[in-house]
Amino acid sequence: MTAVRDKARLLDELRMEATEECLGAELESGSAPVAVSELEHLTAAHPLREGMWRLLMLGLYRSGRQGEALEAYRRLHRLLDEELGVRPSPQVERLHRQILDADPDLQRPGGSARVRTVPRQLPAPPAHFTGREAQLSEMDELLASPDAPVAVVCGTAGVGKTALAVHWAHRASDRFPDGQLYVNLRGFDPVGQPMAPGEAVRGS
Repeated sequence: MTAVRDKARLLDELRMEATEECLGAELESGSAPVAVSELEHLTAAHPLREGMWRLLMLGLYRSGRQGEALEAYRRLHRLLDEELGVRPSPQVERLHRQILDADPDLQRPGGSARVRTVPRQLPAPPAHFTGREAQLSEMDELLASPDAPVAVVCGTAGVGKTALAVHWAHRASDRFPDGQLYVNLRGFDPVGQPMAPGEAVRGS
């Protein structure tokens, strides 16, 4: 059980890192107001993740909300002082000074529109898929949750885990307009080695 918990913590950390990367990309693409809404929720749920606070400050500033960006810094400063007795990281402190100075480098350069590539990586759906209605319904219910849960499909080799996941992913693809990613982890590859978590995150 300890190994399972350790794996779960590692996967959760990788998920949070990927989330930060995605939100940072949204800010760079000019979607600051959209990113700010999610970042406000994430900083409340994970108050000690400075990376989320830094993105929130930047998103608020780029949305024309300089005062709120500075207030976010003050909230983080108080939180770290009360909980850990430390100051914000040098990256956060640097961003705070830039916001105070209204540094023009914080604004997206040029303001011109950028071409956005939407990933569509799903493999072809299984040609003859039937049954699994209970599992499909459960995954639909998870998708409706406001907490953005992660669904894990378990089972021995050959029982149809990939077919179920790919079938459902195609069925729900319209709920993910930002794109769909697919990674072959090579868990049962007869010749290759299973993919490491870090390799999976960087490769997708």
